[in-house]
Amino acid sequence: MAVRPPTGTINCLALNTHGEISGVTTTSGLAWKIPGRVGDSPIIGAGLYLDQDVGGAGSTGRGEENIRVSGAHTIVENMRHGMAPKEACLDALKRVARNYNNDRSKLLQFDISFYALRRDGDFAGASLWNGHKFAVNDGGASRIEPCTPLLER
Repeated sequence: MAVRPPTGTINCLALNTHGEISGVTTTSGLAWKIPGRVGDSPIIGAGLYLDQDVGGAGSTGRGEENIRVSGAHTIVENMRHGMAPKEACLDALKRVARNYNNDRSKLLQFDISFYALRRDGDFAGASLWNGHKFAVNDGGASRIEPCTPLLER
């Protein structure tokens, strides 16, 4: 058994040359799950959501918080209504914070990040707390981008 298991969730969103969007979200699997827990990854609209007319979104972090706000679906719907990917992700994070009445002491107990890719290729990553990054490859060399934080530690 691993003494320090790595975090397990990975979200990947892609846009091909035909304008088709695809996505996948993994989960850390049974080995590190609390008995009886269902994470957000298998719940469509929480851990992953795609709409070919708009874009896709996914997440990593505390799945229970994501389930409560239907994070990926919320982000895609925000983009459908004109929000840029970054603003759509930050809005979903604001919903998470609102569930805790924006109480920093409670919010410091967990983290969550959202990722969005719009059909036109615009993308963003945002996290509850600063310090998170995500990988991007838009046809050139892969690179690491910072997530936009909602809050600073």
